[in-house]
Amino acid sequence: MIIVGDDTQVEPDLMVRQSPENPSAGWASPPLPILVAELASDSTRRRDRVGKRKIYAELGIPEYWIVDGADRMVRIVRLGHADVIASESTSWHPVGADNALVIAIAEVFGPPAADAARPVGFDDADRACPAAGPGRVVRHF
Repeated sequence: MIIVGDDTQVEPDLMVRQSPENPSAGWASPPLPILVAELASDSTRRRDRVGKRKIYAELGIPEYWIVDGADRMVRIVRLGHADVIASESTSWHPVGADNALVIAIAEVFGPPAADAARPVGFDDADRACPAAGPGRVVRHF
């Protein structure tokens, strides 16, 4: 979970964070993610491409992936750069890593189904958040 403000938090499908600079501080105040990924569905596609994209950019998260299984591609959003649409492969090489992570996107999605219908997603944006505490309203994006 990424806390955006007093009443707003986002919960990406996947995020990668670096270890805290001070290991004894623990994860009470975790560093911002260096990569966030969302799995797009019919019910989340607009929120992922517009709302969450804006939030992640405003927070300064350097890389955001929108994984679209229906279209068999990954939209890669990097701060200060034009979006990249990857359908065959992509790589991610965070600062400080010795090697890049290379992902064969076409292999991850597997062979296309001949007449596959678009999957229907589950919209959980309004689910309860017990961690917020009693009487607190929390918006999920």
